Amino acid sequence: MQVLTLVGYQLPGLIAAVVALAMLWTSARSGPARTKGLIGVGLTLFAAICGLGMSVLQAWMFSGKDTATELQQFFAVMGAVGILLNLLLAAGLVLTAWGLCQATRSGPQAPH
Repeated sequence: MQVLTLVGYQLPGLIAAVVALAMLWTSARSGPARTKGLIGVGLTLFAAICGLGMSVLQAWMFSGKDTATELQQFFAVMGAVGILLNLLLAAGLVLTAWGLCQATRSGPQAPH
């Protein structure tokens, strides 16, 4: 039951990333802007899926009978992984915005 709750918390972000990926894949014109958008949304989706996996893993670790030292080491690693996932989310957002800016510029396109 706890896993379903964790999935429920992550589901809106996962659905939004999948919809954004589908929209870019099917509706956007080919080019560098679309490529940046696809990479950005793909990174966001990957980070969201990894975040869900981390949440499930943490819940599983709490249900086990591990010692406090093992849990402390586990959560230190999970904290570092969480920072990396947040960096991926940030990079995905910046790439998506960069692609959008490129696609909506008026006048001649800047060199890529």
